Amino acid sequence: MSTQNPFTDLTQTGSSVDFSKLREIYKRNVLKVVNKLKGKKKSLILDKKISGVLNQCIQTSTLKQHGVDQLYYLEPGGELDASVDDVLFFCRPRYEMMKTIAEHVLSLRDARRQLIKQVREEEQTTNDQYADIDDHPDVAPLPTMTVCMVPRVTSLCMKFLENLGILDLVKLRQCDINFIPLEPDVLTLEYESAFREIACEGHNMPAYYVASALHKLQRDVIGLVPLVKGKGRLAKDVSEIMLRLRREAIVEGEIDMIEPGEEAGESLVDAIVLLDREVDPITPFCTQLTYEGLTDEILGIKNGVVTIKVRSGEEREDYASSEDEEGEGDDGKPRTKVIKSRLSSNDVLFKEIRDLNFGKACGVLRDRSTEMQAHYQALKEGKVEDQNVSEIGDFVRKLKGNIGGAGLDLHSTLAKTLLDKSKSYFFRQKLEMERHCIEGGPIDPVISEIEEMIYRGESWEMAMKLACLASQTYGGLPEKKFDSIRTDVMHAYGAVGILNSIVLENAGLFYGKESSANNPNRLAYQNVKKPLKLVVDSVSEESSSDITFAYSSSGYAPLSIRVVQSAIRGSWKHHEETLKHLRGGDLFELGQSLNEYGGAVQTSANYHSLSKKISLAKDNTKSSSLDISGYKKKPVVLVCFIGGVTSAEIACLRQMSKSSDVGVDFIVSTTKVITGENLLRNMNQKEDLGIYDESDGDRGVPWSIFGKMSLGRK
Repeated sequence: MSTQNPFTDLTQTGSSVDFSKLREIYKRNVLKVVNKLKGKKKSLILDKKISGVLNQCIQTSTLKQHGVDQLYYLEPGGELDASVDDVLFFCRPRYEMMKTIAEHVLSLRDARRQLIKQVREEEQTTNDQYADIDDHPDVAPLPTMTVCMVPRVTSLCMKFLENLGILDLVKLRQCDINFIPLEPDVLTLEYESAFREIACEGHNMPAYYVASALHKLQRDVIGLVPLVKGKGRLAKDVSEIMLRLRREAIVEGEIDMIEPGEEAGESLVDAIVLLDREVDPITPFCTQLTYEGLTDEILGIKNGVVTIKVRSGEEREDYASSEDEEGEGDDGKPRTKVIKSRLSSNDVLFKEIRDLNFGKACGVLRDRSTEMQAHYQALKEGKVEDQNVSEIGDFVRKLKGNIGGAGLDLHSTLAKTLLDKSKSYFFRQKLEMERHCIEGGPIDPVISEIEEMIYRGESWEMAMKLACLASQTYGGLPEKKFDSIRTDVMHAYGAVGILNSIVLENAGLFYGKESSANNPNRLAYQNVKKPLKLVVDSVSEESSSDITFAYSSSGYAPLSIRVVQSAIRGSWKHHEETLKHLRGGDLFELGQSLNEYGGAVQTSANYHSLSKKISLAKDNTKSSSLDISGYKKKPVVLVCFIGGVTSAEIACLRQMSKSSDVGVDFIVSTTKVITGENLLRNMNQKEDLGIYDESDGDRGVPWSIFGKMSLGRK
């Protein structure tokens, strides 16, 4: 029998709660939908937005074992194979997907009608002999077509399908997939349009999806969490919807919340902290300087995969067999190779350096490389008879894990790419302007840099990222400069540029001082900067003692993480005077329990249990000799970011979990892991003008924005 304590903390295993059960649940849900298709040959048509989620739940080989013969992406145009028995469309409930599905379904139907018409003409028969124009005994019937929406079928999508004329031609299914374990301590809905729907369109749908996911997470894995607190309009809505879902579950006879803890009724999570992204709109617009964060900022990480382009001659021969090639052939022009690699905690080296400041991570890579070279040199120079076989075997295994685009080989290439890009003048200048904004320096250099970025053809997202940061930290831009930037945006990016600027204004991210004078949260950053210690004077890249290591260029401590630190120190009442300046409305805190009749209720928050566990955890951590038999696990706090979270914020929470001064293990759940650029990219309106880009976010229909804005100015 193993003597290992089952309640090991985050610093040892990556998570104090095992979420692998979620993948098994989602796998069963997917197979339940697939197995309802009775045909022998099945085609699975995937929404690209859901392909990464599905890959996390089930393998392609498993789908093939259950009869899935063909697998395609759901895209406009093209033709479906009509010879299969079943066609399964797997998608998010979005208008764009319903429209594309309708095109394919109607195309199949029209092709069959045309075939029937040709057969009848050959038989010299009239339509009167057949009551149905779609019926002919000699023409194969249409495949059975099923639309499966994740995580649920919405009434709006049903209405879309009805208006598109295919509701009677398809069957509707839903597949309940919610939080995906991206990492052992990170759960994500992969809901990239959440912030746009909240900030631009005023939709409440993200609140329902988050509440439903949290409800089912408690029901299936962690048990009923006794304490819920948060800040933000959507956060409050989530807490209320969670109560409603609990009551509905009891009425419908749904299974009770599991009791997975050491004692009956004890949850694996001690508290849930809900935070709207609008509470801290500043952090996403600051450049992340952790290894993983900088990789996401510069190269982008999609579904856990990073793509690196390397010029010919810089990469090693090991990559040649597994990577795509770009560029010219043998004409002497440079050729690039595209390296795609998955970044996850399964990579031991990446797990070690992902949350370190980039400078410190480079130091670790340098030390590892030196160590391996020294080991190799010692083996090379030594006599064969003096060398231990096991030592040689260990080195060979270590070498195998660090060549061929893996381990040290991969991360050395990745670090070199990041280093080359981060050394550029424009990148350094951008960091300097971010420091100006965070510290409250003169605004004129920042305005000049924004204008220069627009003039030299930087992307709209890159230029407006700095403009939004300046608006938030300075309490708005000077009105003349604000109007000047909007004019420059219109000239540089056209009509879509000014439309996007209006979107950002309505979202409260980009504004002038005079035009936002009535906004009570205009000076939020300036009011909380000192009380929450958001700026630290001396920051060392080598030190991770404070959360500013993630933004070492400016000494910025993420506002959202400071709010979380306040949340675990007891009742909001102790911090109300400071936090009231932030966006998102009032603070709230409540308990979750059952009344004497077994009904779901919310009670006043009780911090006795959480505070006691934190105190014991701090004492245990500081103790030099810990008795395993008397070990008590650290309390676990689930922090849920509604609207997205950055990799650097996750790194800060992991660092706090390791700190002996905090005494808490953190788990992160979110709608999507984001950067400032892709957050703005998902708010870009160019798709609604018919200008599509493969790298853009969700294609919604956010024209409701025109109901809020005035197109004419007096």
